[in-house]
Amino acid sequence: MWLRDLKLRDLLQGHAAPRRIVAFAPNAFFPSMIAAPLIVGKVLAEAGHAVTLVTCSAERQSCTIMDGLAPTEPRPTRAFCPDCRARAEEYPNRYGIPVTTDGALLTAGDEAEVARLQETVVDDPRRFAIDGIQIGLLAAGNLSAIWKRDIFASADPDVLDRVRVMVKDGLRSYVAAKRVATLYRPQIFVYYAEYYTEIIYGSVLGRRGARVVPVVHSGLNGNDFRRIQIIDAMPQVLDMQRRLPTWPQWRDLPLDAREVSDVTDDSITRILGRSSIVFSPGAREISALTERVDPARRTLVAFTSSDDELNNTKQQRRLFTTDFDERPEAFADQIDWLRTIARYVAEREDHQLVVRFHPRLAANHRSSVRSEYGAQVDAVMETGCPRIHVVLPESDVSSYALAQLADLVLTSWTSMGVECVRLGLPSLQAFRGVDIFPKEDVLNYTRDRATYMACLAAPPKVSPQQFLWAMRYTQMFLCGLAVDVGDLVPAFDDPTLPDYRTPASTPEIVDTIIKGRPLSAQRLRRRRRMAGRPFLDRERTAARGAIGRLIHVLAFWADASPSSLVIEDRLEGETGSADQAALRVRHAGNGQFDVRFGESQTMLRSRAIENLIDLHDTLGQESAAIS
Repeated sequence: MWLRDLKLRDLLQGHAAPRRIVAFAPNAFFPSMIAAPLIVGKVLAEAGHAVTLVTCSAERQSCTIMDGLAPTEPRPTRAFCPDCRARAEEYPNRYGIPVTTDGALLTAGDEAEVARLQETVVDDPRRFAIDGIQIGLLAAGNLSAIWKRDIFASADPDVLDRVRVMVKDGLRSYVAAKRVATLYRPQIFVYYAEYYTEIIYGSVLGRRGARVVPVVHSGLNGNDFRRIQIIDAMPQVLDMQRRLPTWPQWRDLPLDAREVSDVTDDSITRILGRSSIVFSPGAREISALTERVDPARRTLVAFTSSDDELNNTKQQRRLFTTDFDERPEAFADQIDWLRTIARYVAEREDHQLVVRFHPRLAANHRSSVRSEYGAQVDAVMETGCPRIHVVLPESDVSSYALAQLADLVLTSWTSMGVECVRLGLPSLQAFRGVDIFPKEDVLNYTRDRATYMACLAAPPKVSPQQFLWAMRYTQMFLCGLAVDVGDLVPAFDDPTLPDYRTPASTPEIVDTIIKGRPLSAQRLRRRRRMAGRPFLDRERTAARGAIGRLIHVLAFWADASPSSLVIEDRLEGETGSADQAALRVRHAGNGQFDVRFGESQTMLRSRAIENLIDLHDTLGQESAAIS
């Protein structure tokens, strides 16, 4: 401990000249949205830099939090503001970080400028731009995600009125950002998440010489508050487009045992629904649907996506880059895709289809708005085929419990594709989406409809290499840019501000934000030191242990760490170890598995368990060959 403290003292005392840093946290209703920039800000302040936090003045008529949780609440009631403002004062004071509100910075002249600019908003506010900043499109993208509608193509007066209010609030942010630039002359600007207000601030301050550093919590475990991602550059929406080309450099570099465990934790957290960020209900028995799904037929399980999220992301990407793949795909849209696969199944007696409409489309804990998805349901059900089963967004059926029935998982562009490969389930993706997945290595994807349909007829298997690639990609995507503050934050699901102590990741935070050394490059250099057969063998050993945990959670809907996995079908003339900590699996015929762990026992159908057993065997054979 004393050596660590000595190194940190040397780092903090011997660093470069102090930098002027502004951290921006306009939304403090959810503790995590202000805790992350404050943790980063406190680390930098402790390193001798001048840090100021800017929060919301509660003078806006629109708010990302309020619009999502109470979209019909009359303005300016703003029922969420008191809690938000209280936290925005309490948290910075606890860390000793100076704090001000954007509204408090505005002079009478600034207010006059805001009023003058607001009068210039055009009839279609989505087209409004100032100083090269497309405030109208940014606001429309925000509203599209909040209202779960295609705001960009709508002619609804209510839509235009709401976008107009958001644009006027955006102009207030624009003027406030200019005032921040004048008063604080920040060299570095840090913001959390990325709503249109943050992008406006980042655009203004970036053009005035500040280096803009977006931060966000890692998506591991839905949202892992112990890990803060430090994005190389704004906007975050382009982050994976910038990083995905580097995937080939990561692809063949093995994970260590802790990283394999992290990725497995992520799968289990999602399966059990332990994160407020996970839309799927927690997994549990679904016997009613299981009885209708005939084990003698090939089972396709399709997962739809939310169109508004895709439209929002595409529109924002078009604002910042022209490098966007617009080539035609196998299907015109999700309606065409759903209608095609439904007709395919209807024509084949030996097939059945389960369609899980994305839970996000329903009102939920993150948004009270319900999306209109009737056209998608009609596209699936128009054949009248009794072998097609629909699971609506409102259903409490777990997406992961459905997935484990699948011979082949079909996705539009959702992350369920990669998640299912990590469960041993082959996945076929219909659309490129926004290009955040390494389709050629992990997923099956084609632009050609005939090739897509051929995959339905002959589903591929998940190879051990694909299984490991899916784990490596997940670790790169969710942890590759994340600093670990787990010695400060007690649990992955604790979003609140912890009592401060200097985290061990301080050198990484300082090097990345102050020295401008991209975290991805630092991590890749470290990973390359792990190349070679011994590391590959350790990764396979860890992956086999992970498979035991995954089979246990799929069988019992609870996490455990079995000492070993015993496949009784593979044993000759014996029943294997009597170790009560071992997970024991026996194929009982007709797609059923008898699974026992300690005093617990269950019988279930699971294509995932069948495939994971095969992967467990193959990985063991590969490890033996390497040894």
